[in-house]
Amino acid sequence: MWSTPPVEFQQYRIETDACGGLVELGRGGMGVTYRAFDRNLQIPVVLKFINPVFFANAAAEARFLREARVAARLRHQNVATVLHLGSEGERRFYAMEFVPGRNLEQVVEQDGPLDAASGREIARQVAHALVVAEQHQLVHRDIKPSNLMVMRDAAGAGSIQVKVIDFGLVKSLDALDDARLTDTGLLGTPHFASPEQLREESVDIRSDFYSLGATLYFAVTGKTLGTGSRAQVMAHHLQPAGGHAMAARSAEVKLDSRSEALVFALLSPRRDDRPKNSQALLALIESANALPHRPFARQSRWRQTVFGLVGVVALAVVWMRMPPRETDPPVASRLVDGDRQLATAGEVIERGRSFFRKYTTADNEYAILLFHRAVELDESSSDAHALLSLAYSQRYLRSGFGERSLTDARREANRAVALKPDSPRALRALGQVSYAANRFAEATVIFERARVIAPDEGATLTSLASCWRERGELGRARAFAADACALSPTDSLTWSIRANIEKKLENDAVALAFYTKARDLSPSTAEPVIGLAHVHYVTRRFAEARKELSAAANITGDEADIECLLAQIELQEGNLTGAAKRLERACSIKRHGNLGYFGQIRYLSLWGWTLLQLGRKDEGARLIEEAIVADQAELGQSRESGYAHYSLAASLFALRRMDEGRARLELALAAGWSDRRSAGMDRRLDEARAKFPELFASIAPR
Repeated sequence: MWSTPPVEFQQYRIETDACGGLVELGRGGMGVTYRAFDRNLQIPVVLKFINPVFFANAAAEARFLREARVAARLRHQNVATVLHLGSEGERRFYAMEFVPGRNLEQVVEQDGPLDAASGREIARQVAHALVVAEQHQLVHRDIKPSNLMVMRDAAGAGSIQVKVIDFGLVKSLDALDDARLTDTGLLGTPHFASPEQLREESVDIRSDFYSLGATLYFAVTGKTLGTGSRAQVMAHHLQPAGGHAMAARSAEVKLDSRSEALVFALLSPRRDDRPKNSQALLALIESANALPHRPFARQSRWRQTVFGLVGVVALAVVWMRMPPRETDPPVASRLVDGDRQLATAGEVIERGRSFFRKYTTADNEYAILLFHRAVELDESSSDAHALLSLAYSQRYLRSGFGERSLTDARREANRAVALKPDSPRALRALGQVSYAANRFAEATVIFERARVIAPDEGATLTSLASCWRERGELGRARAFAADACALSPTDSLTWSIRANIEKKLENDAVALAFYTKARDLSPSTAEPVIGLAHVHYVTRRFAEARKELSAAANITGDEADIECLLAQIELQEGNLTGAAKRLERACSIKRHGNLGYFGQIRYLSLWGWTLLQLGRKDEGARLIEEAIVADQAELGQSRESGYAHYSLAASLFALRRMDEGRARLELALAAGWSDRRSAGMDRRLDEARAKFPELFASIAPR
């Protein structure tokens, strides 16, 4: 090892113990970590001195510096921030945010294993950090308990906050094209390393997912995967079943069903069988938290391995927004015990509808699983295919997932109509596919066909109300919504859509009453609560809006939409820094946002504009350009989307491309876009209002 650094150098003072020795926080193959004090910033910091073996040549050092600088740009509540990269003599070091508390390894060793819910909460927060890392094209490569700092509230219980340390730097060091690095072998313990790391293959973010699975297993069991010597542990990971076999054969270890499903999904030996990206990982974890609880089965571990392992892995695939494939095991094996016993397609359909009508992402995912089971039981059931299509459309529209879900929705709708051409539900499923693709005129025609067949079906009238709303015909939309509420008085979504139409008509008291009705009908659904907040927002009652958003945050996982609306309030109040932090958080959850939701805000665009105002020009412009590409892609499938035209206009105005922005805003108005009060408060349009006063005369002023 290299020489010990001095106690004081540059602006740093390394803390010493009673004997005068430096206070070490950790020591390993990468280097030595000390606790220190930054005399300039007047804050405690962590100093990590990097093992000089990693700087054997100029290329290696240049790569380290480049990627360390990228890592330093990570700003997230679940990432310990890199504050300074420097040198002292021949030593390279970096200063990192000091995080009070203990690392996860210390917590488990000192206090015992965590309860399952706490373990999954730690995994969820790490997943948020990995979302941000993937956006910066960084791979951690050393996710393990000792690299996760865990902070609890003052009493030692309650809320948990996790920060990942050493972010990005492990990739920078361990992946260097340096022949001498191979001689050092794998840095650290192999208990949390992915098979591809152990085989010295190239890695991507999915390697971190495997390590997170092993870390979660340790957190809730107190045991590492594999036993014996270092070579034996590596051999266990490299066998065909990999981490699956190690987790399954520990007869004395019992995982609850939710954690078990999550661990087995992450420990897939083949990286292609793990979540495909960090957003899918986050969705997997959140969905595991939402699964109905299944008590631990009293079976032998090997029996569970043989008969249940594939089912558990397949369940995780469903939670990753992937429909069942022909090679998957029967869907029944992926249901919780009570639902697995349902014997007829009709029973399963009714069970699925109870989840579908809750209008949350997690419930919709389980509804998809149930509707697939109904199709298995009766392939000729038009209703089963139609409901499966509607659930896929809801996934696409409300949860912000990609074209795969829309393709699946179209396939199932076509099957439903082929089986029963005069079925109102099948036609509604087909119309919903057109609606999701922004082909509102086409959707209107299909919904009208369904209405002719069944004039008193409230769901069809709700769909027609939505179509006419998007086409700018608010009076006609209002009439359909009123009839829909009369026919389906207990459907929360119908009342929310009616409230949204009244809000656009500026009947705010009525909108508040209808959103309240929707909230009372479905207390577990966030949309009506966010709707209440948005009415308060456009009427500038920001305190009331914050109160509703706080309630929504306690109800659901719609954090991204909540954070975006809170950010807009911060912008109205002049708090650019606070808004930027909230928008960064929103983008880390749902990068592109959901244009069909409140305010038609593309998160990346508003975040980029905010960064421009804060002087971060290059980063802000890059984010807005990415948002423009997303808007153009959405308009590529249909020119009828007024809100996509508006979103593109706002991004163009943010980049001061005024004439292009004006043309797009005119297209939005022509397409029937009607959320004008939101636009009246959109800060990205500030300069455009002054430049084109006649155009903005019909839009509420800021």
